[in-house]
Amino acid sequence: MQKEELVNQARRSISVEYFETFDPDTQLDILKRLENTILIVKAAESDFAPAQFEELLSFLENRLNELQIIYNIKTNKTLDDFWDLDV
Repeated sequence: MQKEELVNQARRSISVEYFETFDPDTQLDILKRLENTILIVKAAESDFAPAQFEELLSFLENRLNELQIIYNIKTNKTLDDFWDLDV
């Protein structure tokens, strides 16, 4: 697979529209990968300009929250489960 296609595939996987179409197991896998990505970005933060990372982390963390809500709705999780889910 070409790099550009891989990037587009990753972009679609965290798109709210596409995320809703996945089965719960795939959604959970995407949530875990996104959370790991956020941790990696935070680890590299000191090597780059702070303004760039603040915006990037804000975007990724907000998207993670949005996708988590969709996953919880699809799996019939309660609001309490939302905060207790270990992604």
